[in-house]
Amino acid sequence: MPTERLLPRITIYHLIMLVTVSAIIAWAVRTGFQGNYSGLKAIVLLVCVTIACFVVYAAMFLLAYLFSILMQPLIAATGQSLQPKRDAVPTRDVPQSSVDDSPAPPESR
Repeated sequence: MPTERLLPRITIYHLIMLVTVSAIIAWAVRTGFQGNYSGLKAIVLLVCVTIACFVVYAAMFLLAYLFSILMQPLIAATGQSLQPKRDAVPTRDVPQSSVDDSPAPPESR
């Protein structure tokens, strides 16, 4: 049986943010019904900026992905590999050195 929670962890910070966003949306709707459309324009601008940020983020991710696809044949043509080197991977077994690490006996005169 999994020990993880089924519901997300909600902190006081998340609750404060939820109340703040709800208050801003309620303010915009109230001012829109009163005939003042500047509040609605501000909300529309906020939504548009949020969508634009998401689109730019997705476009940059796609651009990085395409760049990596284009670079793979070029890297393979130079004889290099993107795979990690096997000798750089740490192992559990420490090889025994061929040099004896025991202290040398004292020399007598």
